Amino acid sequence: MAYCGHRPAYGGFCTGLAFRAHSHYRLCLSVDIPRGQPGAGLGYGVVSFTFLVIVLCAVDYTIASTVLPAMLHYTGGTFDAWWITTLVIIAQALLIAFSTKATQAFNAMAVTLELIGMSCLVVLLFVVGWYRHSLISRCCSTPAR
Repeated sequence: MAYCGHRPAYGGFCTGLAFRAHSHYRLCLSVDIPRGQPGAGLGYGVVSFTFLVIVLCAVDYTIASTVLPAMLHYTGGTFDAWWITTLVIIAQALLIAFSTKATQAFNAMAVTLELIGMSCLVVLLFVVGWYRHSLISRCCSTPAR
């Protein structure tokens, strides 16, 4: 268990399980423990994490033992299914570890492009309004009687 650096406002504390693939990448699962009942919160966190691990393994094993042989038309055994499950879990862990930085870079680029696009659109609207001589005349003129 590793401390995740999160403290809730009501005075509880955070327990966390940190997965470190690299010093910059960290997946932190945290559970806020109610004041006066540390065992309840810790128990909830352990049960939740255990459930997630079991579901992860069950789904990946089902894919490796049932879905892939049917899709790829091969006859697989238990040994093959466990190796495929292991490789899929490792691939998922790497994807989680390295997707955070890639997502951050992609979002920064997308926000920058959106700001540039919106600024160009505003300038284009002003240019078209100025060219058609309707930039001020329509919004400030008095209605016809």
